[in-house]
Amino acid sequence: MYSYSVIDSIEASFFVDDDEFDSNDYELKGNSYTSQMDEMASIRSELIEVVQRVQTVRKYLSECRRKSSYALGVLVVNRQKELLLQLKESLERIKTLHETEYRIHEFSELPYPEIQYQFQRGLYPLAIRVCTEAQDAANSYSHFDCVKQLSTSLSSCSSSLETALDAALCSSICAFDPDRYLQEAASRLVTLSCAALERRARSCIVAEAAQHATPSTTPTDQMSFEKICEIIPCDRVAESLRELGFALCQILANVHAVIALHSEEDERERLVEGEGHAPSLIARTLSSSLYTIFRTALVRFNTLLCCHDFAQLKFDDVLTTIELATRFRSFGRLHFGHAGVEIDVSLEKQSVLFFARQHAEKMDELRMFVENEAFAVCPLPPNFSLFDLQEFAFLRQSNGTMELSPRQTENGIGEQLDFVMLTHDSVNPFSTEAVASKPKPSKITKKSNGSSSFDTLDGSVDQGSPTKTTSPKLCNAALMVLRLLGRYIRMTSLLHSVADRSIPAITELFEYFLFAMVEFFARDGTEFADPLPVRLSAVLETVDAKIFRSGNSVLTRPLLSSAVQTSQPDRLFALSERLVAIDSIDFVARQLDLTRPVVESLLRPEDEKSVAALGDFYNRVLACVPDVRFAILNAVGSRSLKLVYPLLVSTIGTTQWNVNELQSKHSTYIDFLVQDLEVFSLRLQHLTLEFPCDEAIRNLLWDRVINAALKAILHGYGQIGARCSNEGRALMQLDVQHLSGRLEKLTGRKATEEIAKIDAYVKAYYLPEKHLEEWALQHTEYTLEQVTSLLAAATHVSKKTRTRIINTLTSSG
Repeated sequence: MYSYSVIDSIEASFFVDDDEFDSNDYELKGNSYTSQMDEMASIRSELIEVVQRVQTVRKYLSECRRKSSYALGVLVVNRQKELLLQLKESLERIKTLHETEYRIHEFSELPYPEIQYQFQRGLYPLAIRVCTEAQDAANSYSHFDCVKQLSTSLSSCSSSLETALDAALCSSICAFDPDRYLQEAASRLVTLSCAALERRARSCIVAEAAQHATPSTTPTDQMSFEKICEIIPCDRVAESLRELGFALCQILANVHAVIALHSEEDERERLVEGEGHAPSLIARTLSSSLYTIFRTALVRFNTLLCCHDFAQLKFDDVLTTIELATRFRSFGRLHFGHAGVEIDVSLEKQSVLFFARQHAEKMDELRMFVENEAFAVCPLPPNFSLFDLQEFAFLRQSNGTMELSPRQTENGIGEQLDFVMLTHDSVNPFSTEAVASKPKPSKITKKSNGSSSFDTLDGSVDQGSPTKTTSPKLCNAALMVLRLLGRYIRMTSLLHSVADRSIPAITELFEYFLFAMVEFFARDGTEFADPLPVRLSAVLETVDAKIFRSGNSVLTRPLLSSAVQTSQPDRLFALSERLVAIDSIDFVARQLDLTRPVVESLLRPEDEKSVAALGDFYNRVLACVPDVRFAILNAVGSRSLKLVYPLLVSTIGTTQWNVNELQSKHSTYIDFLVQDLEVFSLRLQHLTLEFPCDEAIRNLLWDRVINAALKAILHGYGQIGARCSNEGRALMQLDVQHLSGRLEKLTGRKATEEIAKIDAYVKAYYLPEKHLEEWALQHTEYTLEQVTSLLAAATHVSKKTRTRIINTLTSSG
């Protein structure tokens, strides 16, 4: 039965009597085999994916292990550092304890008469200090067995010390030595002054740090002065410097008061005893120690200054910090004979890095201002100048120059210099009165006639110049440039060591602003107008290479805001915005020229490279500002007519010039052109009602419009060629004469130069062959195409002469 079941399980296909039947092939094509192979392929792909994932996981685990090992190593090193610091602190305490024990042991071994003799010599501070140190050490380390033994030794000699001290004090009254007393008193005053400065500085900083300490912060009595300074946040550094400076200067002023007291007593005794009276020892000792006393205060002040990175401060906070440091340095130089070089070095290290980063940020900020500028007029008072800005208020008492810092003029490093004594009415340089005495920005003072005045650079009112009652038309970006210029100049005046960076930054601010104004308003329409002036083009190429194409430059060329529409003919292609840009660049340039003496005084004369670069800026860049006005109005003039350049040239070309009779009426293109000029005049009048502009602007604008129109006419005449007869040339003269009369009536001025150029070109047609050749070679203001067209129309000129003239002009051009 089993064999039958096996036979029944075999498929019928295997029993078919067919020679072509291949059982192996049939079995391989069966569904079960195919499904098994698919499963195997699927398993294989899954295994490959698993292997790849395992490899990836192992790779990540290896990377994590490496990083973890590195991190653990850092933690181990940090832990070892902390343990070593604790060990160092313990060793220092043990050293102090050992020294104290040695001194006590030394005193304890002395017999009582010897101890009394030492006190009679005036060693009271030594005895008191030894007792105090020993008692403090014993209280701090009483849990050590060795300290218990020290306490026993201290107790055994305490009675002897106290008895000897009492006896020595009594004997000093019985046998008073004034020289020893004065000498010890003067030395002790110097020591106490230094100690008072250190205590006052620490208490001042601790009080400020306590307001910003966290519960996890180490107690301040266990921290060094530097660590306490680091707790103070950056936005409180300037105020902390002012409070610290006030406290230190208060103690330093008291030192001068002690010297003055003894000096006045010496003066009274000298008047009584005569010239033979010797000066007070205390006054002489304190005067010779002023350098040392101020150095103690300087170290604390400079520590607070160095514990904070200027990179985290705002520009105004840095200026305030530098000003406070300069005040303290000047106070020490003037009244204590200390040059304060340490402050200069600290400020120089931080300010140079800060200024480089800050200038890059301000340039990018200026780019955003310029690209979002709508060129609306900022409301300003009449006769506004840079002195009305807070950033330039410091110039009021400078007389146009800046005094050099002590570091640049004195070499007394490490020795006491000459000093001036403080008087009874001297004001603390960090007091509220001294800070409030800083020069304030000028106030616009209204006169009886309604005009206003402002102080000039030397602080006096300029009565010689005519008084204006109109305010400049400035945009926001121009005011920002002026404010940045004021900040840079002020920072350099406080810290001359940054001059080699700040002066190029000042010029770069203006160059970027000038480049942006030209890119916005002088590039459109230039294909039909005169090219940019050569001087301006050279400056723009230099600025482009320096600011935008240098290797380390990250600035991009500015883009005009979409709020400014420069394609609207009704508003003369944003003429009002262009005039604001012209006034802005012109005003900033005039203020830079006004402050030139100040900027030049900030440079060292021996820095020839910087001096030459600054002179080149004033002589080349500022000198091309009038060209900017010309270029911007030239762009407007070339686009202000409906018959723009190509259309006007085309209209002239379609006019019939090959006429056989003299014409009594001018061509129609002249009427179309005059209509366009009248429309332009109406638009200009309408805009000047909204945005008044002076006569010079209107004349220059008319000059550029007329120039563009006449240039198109001359170009059109130059393309006529041989299609012009003698009568056609006469028609050209009639057109030019009619246009000249209409222009004079419309504008009130004669376009003499432009009309004369066209008239000379038309009349050259009548010159004989010889004179025409001379005329063509002499008048290089005409293009080769115009001269060629003229020669083609002049049929009386031989072909040989025509060819010679053209070849000569081609070779010379």
